[in-house]
Amino acid sequence: MINKIEDKKLSLKIQKYWLKKGNIRNHVLVVMALRTEFKMVELLRLRWSEVYDERKGEFKPSVKVLKGRVHARLKTIDLSRMVIKALALYYPEREGELIFQSRHKDRSINRIQAWRIISEAIDEYVPKEEDLYQEAQSVCYLAADEYVPEEEE
Repeated sequence: MINKIEDKKLSLKIQKYWLKKGNIRNHVLVVMALRTEFKMVELLRLRWSEVYDERKGEFKPSVKVLKGRVHARLKTIDLSRMVIKALALYYPEREGELIFQSRHKDRSINRIQAWRIISEAIDEYVPKEEDLYQEAQSVCYLAADEYVPEEEE
């Protein structure tokens, strides 16, 4: 899990930021980025069929992901109750097979968009002058799979 934010109340505020704004897809992205071991690329490629068992009509407790390039192996990533709850909120609104579908129906949002979504939630609750801001941004950085944002001028 990449969530290094020790303050649980702060972590929950960050995770609920997009939910309060009425954007469930972004809420699910933040929750999954902070509460699972997925790399951002894996997260953005996730399909509903990987997390939801249509036959049983329920969410799966874990997802199998191929890890590594040279010595590839299957790794099981558990989905916590909070992650499943967030996915369940979003499931009725799904518009395609990809969980994080972009407006272009044939693909997911990209890593830069994902980084901005997560970063905006962090920016809302963590003052930039605090040390915790750097820690929270590093969580965001890790979640974005080593994407380094350009400095604003």
